[in-house]
Amino acid sequence: MYERGLSYLSLIYISYTKPDTGFVYQWDAEGGFVKVANSDGSFPNGISISNDEKNLFINYVFNHRTSKLNLENLTIEAEHFSKGTPDNSTIDGDFIWVATQDNTGTDLLINCDETVVQCSLPFTIFKLRQSDLSEVASFSFAQTQIGSVTVAVPHKNKVWLGTFLGDRMASFYNEN
Repeated sequence: MYERGLSYLSLIYISYTKPDTGFVYQWDAEGGFVKVANSDGSFPNGISISNDEKNLFINYVFNHRTSKLNLENLTIEAEHFSKGTPDNSTIDGDFIWVATQDNTGTDLLINCDETVVQCSLPFTIFKLRQSDLSEVASFSFAQTQIGSVTVAVPHKNKVWLGTFLGDRMASFYNEN
């Protein structure tokens, strides 16, 4: 992700300049943590692995993208770009659900400081095909009772949402 002691000013600078700030590690029993080749990006955050464990899906917050990394040949096979900042993802059969916040780090600092109990900034949930990361559906929300959504988990005919600020859960019906 990024250096833990990073100041807010540095975090704002990184959110606008988008340099590579990190990469994904893989645990190796003999060698410990090993860098996964071709996983560098600006604030890699949420990751998911395909059911067959052949592909790793990486969300890069400040690059506004989700990448599909083939773990056998270590190449990026597909990418999905959004206006917002992708956070966490959930595997669902042939699909991947990505929770994306439609704001900047600056918006978060201005509107959702430590005194705010509920941060209702806008967000979008994307349902993507694992094969090529093309959009199957998108669900956008603004001015809701839940904001700062960090994860979307489909279950039966609903998609359940969790937030990183406000300790709330919510759901919406999914007909797709």
